[in-house]
Amino acid sequence: MNDQFGHQTGDEVLKEFVRLSSRVISANDYIGRWGGEEFIIITKDELPQAEELAEYLKASISRHSFGHAGKLSASFGVTAYTPGDTAETIVRRVDEGLYMSKGQGRNRITVL
Repeated sequence: MNDQFGHQTGDEVLKEFVRLSSRVISANDYIGRWGGEEFIIITKDELPQAEELAEYLKASISRHSFGHAGKLSASFGVTAYTPGDTAETIVRRVDEGLYMSKGQGRNRITVL
C-alpha cells in the first residue's frame, strides 16, 4: 500500500483500521500489527466466537472506505489454543491460516 499510495496514506489506513477494530473487540481482546498488512488478534473467546469476530471485521473492512486508498479487503487466519500448544505453535498455525486465506484470493478466513 505504501508503494502505491505513500506512507502517509498507509499510516492513515492503519489508524482507521484500529478505529474500526476497536468498535468490535472487547477490553479482554488484544490486537497488534504482525507485519506489513498483517495483524494478530488474541482473544479469550472460544473458536466459534473468534471466527465470528473475524467475519465481522472482514465485512466491516470491506464496506468501509479508507480515504485515498478506497475500499480494502482483509484476510484472516483463526485458531484456538489446544492442550500442549506453545506460543510458537499457535502463531505458526494462525500464520499458516492467514497465508492459506491470502493464497485463495484474499478477503477470506481460514480456521485451523
